Amino acid sequence: MTELREKYGPGTNLGNIPDSELADLKNLGITHIWLMGVWSTGDKSHQMARGLFATQAEQLGLNPDRDVIASPFSISAYEISPIFGSRQELQLFRQQLHGHHLQLILDAVFNHLGLDHPLVIEHPEYFIAVDPNHPAASRMPAGGGKFIAHGKDPYFAPWQDTYQLDITCGGTREWIREQMLSIARESDGVRCDMAMLLCKGVFKRTWGEATREPEAGSFWQTLIADIKILHPQFTFIAEVYWNLERQLLTEGFDFVYDKTFYDSVVEDRLLPTEALERFVRDEYAKHALLFVENHDEQRIASRIRNQNQYTVAHLLLLAMPCPVLIHHGEMEGRTVRTPVQYNRWLPEERDASLEGIARKLLWELREHKTREGIGRILENQQGNKEQTFCIQWELSGSVQWIIVNYSNGGGSGAWIKPDFVTPGQEPCLLFCTEPNPFKNVVQKEGCVLVEANPWAGAILSWTKSFQTARNNTAQGI
Repeated sequence: MTELREKYGPGTNLGNIPDSELADLKNLGITHIWLMGVWSTGDKSHQMARGLFATQAEQLGLNPDRDVIASPFSISAYEISPIFGSRQELQLFRQQLHGHHLQLILDAVFNHLGLDHPLVIEHPEYFIAVDPNHPAASRMPAGGGKFIAHGKDPYFAPWQDTYQLDITCGGTREWIREQMLSIARESDGVRCDMAMLLCKGVFKRTWGEATREPEAGSFWQTLIADIKILHPQFTFIAEVYWNLERQLLTEGFDFVYDKTFYDSVVEDRLLPTEALERFVRDEYAKHALLFVENHDEQRIASRIRNQNQYTVAHLLLLAMPCPVLIHHGEMEGRTVRTPVQYNRWLPEERDASLEGIARKLLWELREHKTREGIGRILENQQGNKEQTFCIQWELSGSVQWIIVNYSNGGGSGAWIKPDFVTPGQEPCLLFCTEPNPFKNVVQKEGCVLVEANPWAGAILSWTKSFQTARNNTAQGI
């Protein structure tokens, strides 16, 4: 919102964002807008954030009173933050999104609440209580000599600006259900923060005997089923790690984060057997939300400075037959990760060679209608050792191949040519990351053999042979 106010004036809020901003996103193929930080936070969490970031802000030439805010995951109420406007203006924004065939995603943080949330006073029994010497113990008394715990996961220090909800408590579950119903009335979907922390085994491992009641059935399965009875089209997205993606899909989530793709691409260790094979089994690809940037990680432009590698990393991301998450600032090639406790970008020296690459690739795939087809990863007939990949997108009148060599050496691949393409037809080059991305392209014995330059990629297209398609249909193929 700070960026929009600087562009359009201080009175800008969710209720009066210019249509051109949303039209631009739609024209790039964006389908959903996720608003982070839309919920209210409180003074205690704000003061804690200032204590952590005020000195850094001053050193960077920012104003701590203006530019440092509470973490958006330290929620004091599921009410619209004044930074964004009012509840009415949120609904105006949602209507505006729908006018552009875009959908609204909001956050749900049900592992914990912020220090200022009144629920901790009204119903302390809804929270985890621990002994005063427990590493997660806060200063908030819980009665019986115990104290409310700060939120945490099993592997890291507690989040000091939060209190941990106890999802084994029936009252807590009912309160969460009411919050989720409210969110479902005001949006088209929800991104559930750190969703795996509320999985039965994980919650038990984190809190052990501190829970007040025995664990009931699956928290998420029960909650999602209840919400979908009233809002069957509502979308549930899980932020999830630790190889629990498939478990959360079985519990009702529509989409799950898949960080293995990020780790493979950004760490420059992309191996088909580790990173891509999981996307060709069963229906997983339709539900795996891929990204090469998010708010918790260093920006990809700070990790990958090679322009060609940066380009093919994004081309591979956007080629995958999976939903994709694009982080705010990624399309501009920003290099500095801004902590969520700032409400403006941190100063940075931009790399001009990386600016706009992600945006250009989004536009190219939108222009060629690539992702409107049916996508799948093709098996490299030369085996799994190569780091050259081909993703096929089949459209009504054509077939597109996106070929990427994700390595700093020459790469090669051989893929079976679709049988509904006229024999001998040469592919049309729709886009390439460099003037001559391939050293050689040969069609031989029903295969297309490609030798690619280092960090190179391209989009090829064949026109479908409708005669072949009719013959295949007649033969029941």
